Amino acid sequence: MAVLARRPPPANARVLAWRTMPAHPDGFGHELYAALRALDEIGASRILVEAVPGGEAWAAIRDRLERASTRDIQDET
Repeated sequence: MAVLARRPPPANARVLAWRTMPAHPDGFGHELYAALRALDEIGASRILVEAVPGGEAWAAIRDRLERASTRDIQDET
């Protein structure tokens, strides 16, 4: 598993990779797809994304994350 978060990893994090994302929605949005591609390229079978804040400034990020997380269930059977 890999992680995308707005905070640094805890000392005892046991993950394949941890990507610290910008705390501001503009920076987060700018780096989001590149970060997801990078984690996919290293072989992460799952990517855990820290929930982003509520509010209008983060609405586009929430939408992008929802779209990126959609997958075809048949792929896993």
